[in-house]
Amino acid sequence: MKHEFIPFIKFSCALIFMLITNTLCSQSLEIIPYNTSLESEYASSELSTNISVINLSDSALNVKIKRNVITEVTGSENYFCWNYCNLPSADVSSSSIVINALESNDNSLSVHYSPNGIEGETIIQYCAFDLENQQDSACTFVYFNVDLPLVWLCVEGSCVDTLLYRSGGGFSTLEECQANCFLPTYECLDNQCVVVNDASGSYNSMDDCQSMCLTTSINEQTVDNKRLLKITNSIGREIRPTPNVFMIEIYDDGSVRKKLIIE
Repeated sequence: MKHEFIPFIKFSCALIFMLITNTLCSQSLEIIPYNTSLESEYASSELSTNISVINLSDSALNVKIKRNVITEVTGSENYFCWNYCNLPSADVSSSSIVINALESNDNSLSVHYSPNGIEGETIIQYCAFDLENQQDSACTFVYFNVDLPLVWLCVEGSCVDTLLYRSGGGFSTLEECQANCFLPTYECLDNQCVVVNDASGSYNSMDDCQSMCLTTSINEQTVDNKRLLKITNSIGREIRPTPNVFMIEIYDDGSVRKKLIIE
């Protein structure tokens, strides 16, 4: 019994060694992404990376790529390229590429993700497999994550928080928003009403500004050393300066100035 047991032990160990060796040798491919986790704050920008596919065997392999979507943000879109770019609906590459023994293909496999304006995380598995033996494969995962920043907007003089693509405007902090958020004011410059956005204007509405901006100050009666002789109305009758009445100023040099004070 003793002599029969020892050979059985040796045979079992040899069998286990052969099984382990065959299992290890059965994987002829390795797949390594340049970046396993892609993150962005911009929901309108595409995320992409390349993946290296390595032939570990001592013979050439005809390789295809398979995509397996683990989780996906509703409304987003993704696709991959292997020699040719495949449609977003394709899970298996339309073409194969031959990789020589102990060589790698570093540039043909690229993966692409479009958030389409929606935040969230999408996880996709990509596998390279031997077209002649599809069980001989290697896989990796790539994580795509879009986390939109909180953006503060100035709305009618008040700061409100919202999730918005940053290029659409707004401020990254509440303090920055408050320092730049005012109701528009207006200023009269050269008889024109202009908007002043830093709250330093003299008028709170365009109507107020226009009513005053068109008014010529009665104090401006002496120009270029001319002396005002009298003020008349449109029919020549002498009057006092009166709001909302058309007036004609007559000066000692014979010049006249038409004026209307609006209140």
